[in-house]
Parts: sequence; structure tokens; C-alpha cells
Amino acid sequence: MIYLFWVVLVLFSIVKTKIVHYSSLCYFPLTFLCAHYLYQLLEKRTFIRKWNVIALISISTACGIGMIAISYIDSYKTIFIESGLIKNAFVLGNLEAEGQWTGFESLIGLLLMAGIITGTRCLKTKPKTGITVIFSTAIIFTFTAYIFVAPRIERYSQNAAIEFYKTLENQDAYVATLGYKSYAHLFYSKFKPQDHKKYLSKEWLAEGDVDKPAHFSIKIHKSEKIFKRFPRLEFLYKKNGFVFCKREPHSSKP
Repeated sequence: MIYLFWVVLVLFSIVKTKIVHYSSLCYFPLTFLCAHYLYQLLEKRTFIRKWNVIALISISTACGIGMIAISYIDSYKTIFIESGLIKNAFVLGNLEAEGQWTGFESLIGLLLMAGIITGTRCLKTKPKTGITVIFSTAIIFTFTAYIFVAPRIERYSQNAAIEFYKTLENQDAYVATLGYKSYAHLFYSKFKPQDHKKYLSKEWLAEGDVDKPAHFSIKIHKSEKIFKRFPRLEFLYKKNGFVFCKREPHSSKP
């Protein structure tokens, strides 16, 4: 299990393609080694080391503070936008979105820090209680963050694009991205690319003799270059870092 863990971790830290499907092979040995360590701890065959406690508290504190900070991002994001520190136009466009934070989300970060600190304090004298508190805290943190935080983060990252794809749901039209890769447009528009062999060619969609409307999403920092390359594209609108355009069937050259 140790060999498997390190081979996967080192190998996919080196390769340029960062996809969770590759590194997820670490989950199995990591889970096994964690369970093995906890069993040894409960059987009093090993003991909690000081660096373990420090690392656990440090990581949970960093995550907790990050959770608190992100819940107030709409209050201070204008500082970063106006400072000029962010040069990426796509990121700046993302920040234009409103996350609709309630302030309750910061309690999730406080819960994580309080739970982990309480659990680690119990580990030496009552290891079973400490382990239960730590794992319970982690589970509650994960699920509450998934329910209350993840959807709000999505408002910045890709909600504008998803809204666009949903308007095309089940329409007799092509839906694609230009300049970046994604599967979201296929999922939310329910477009079936396997029914259209020519769909695999973005060039054909953007400048070929298409037989039905073609709709595209582009990241704003690549839009100027793409519009120059494909002048037949018709601009629709832009929102939160994305530019949306289309092509009508048999559109003539400009």
C-alpha cells in the first residue's frame, strides 16, 4: 500500500495532465493506511506524535480561515479588481458575479477549527473519543460545505456558462466550446455529439456549412483571437468572464 501510494503520488505530480481520475488511485492506499494507523492507536501499539497534531490543527485552521474569508468575498473583491494585481481577464470577469453569500457560511469554518482542536486534545487521554470527534467534524464540514458553499463558488466559476447551456436544452442546434475544453455544455444542453460525426470538428462548426444553428461559449481572454480566426461568429453577449456567440445555417462570409 505504501508503494502504491508513493508511485501514484510521485508519478502524477510529475505529469502535466492533472485529472482527479488519475490521482484518485491514491484514495485506496491512503484510506487503508489511515485505518491501519487508527487501529494501532486504539490498540495502544503506537501513540500520537506531536507533529501529527500540529499538522492536523494547521491544515484545519487554514481550511477554516479560507472558508470564513471566501464567505465575505463579495465585500472585498472590488479591492482586488481595482488594485490591478489580477491580470487575467477571465478571473476578473468571474469576480463580477454575485455569490449571494448569507454570512452563515463562515460558521462552517469555525465549526471545523473548533471540532478539530477539541478532537486533538482528546487523542492522548481518550483516543476513541478524539477520533470520533475529528471524523464527525470532517463529515459535517464536508457535507455542509457541499450544500451551502460549493453552489456559491460555482456562481463565479461557470454559472454564466451553465445558464447559457440550459437555454439550449433539447434544441435542434449544435453546442460547443471554443478555446477550452469542457463537458458541461453536453450535459446541460443534453446535446448528443455521437449523433453528429462532423460535430467533432470545431472548425466546421465555426466556419463550415452547418445545417443548423451552432452556439458557442468562449472564455473572455481568448475571445478576440477566436473572433479574428472565425469571423462568421455572431456575438450574443458576455457575462462573468464568458463570451457567447452563435452561427446560423449557411451564414455568408463577412
